[in-house]
Amino acid sequence: MTFQGMTRWDTLVSDVASLATISLFEEGGPLIVTVGDTNEPPQRFQFTFTGVFAYRRLREEYLTSTWRNGEQSSGLGWTRKIAQSSWISALVESEPIFVLDGGDRAYHVMLCTEDVVLEVLTKSLPAAVRL
Repeated sequence: MTFQGMTRWDTLVSDVASLATISLFEEGGPLIVTVGDTNEPPQRFQFTFTGVFAYRRLREEYLTSTWRNGEQSSGLGWTRKIAQSSWISALVESEPIFVLDGGDRAYHVMLCTEDVVLEVLTKSLPAAVRL
């Protein structure tokens, strides 16, 4: 898995000290992801993705090659954008139904936590709120 063109995506959680996944919910509607930090009192944040093409959830420990290359500690924070997405390229090439036409754009974003890395292909960046 390659993440060429990975850049910082400034969100409410980009610079919190620690971040854990609390819930992920998607049932015929938006993808709703709740994460939390370990501050006292703990804070909770919710990302609501609409127009989701696809998403994948990976346990953080399975991305050791990414972290070994220094990408985790390079100031990118917990949320990132992938500019040159090999995942989008592969879907456009191999899946006839996945066509980006009419000016549609797909964003490939990552929401990294201490336990899970969530990658999302979406038509628009999500709304993010503090709960």
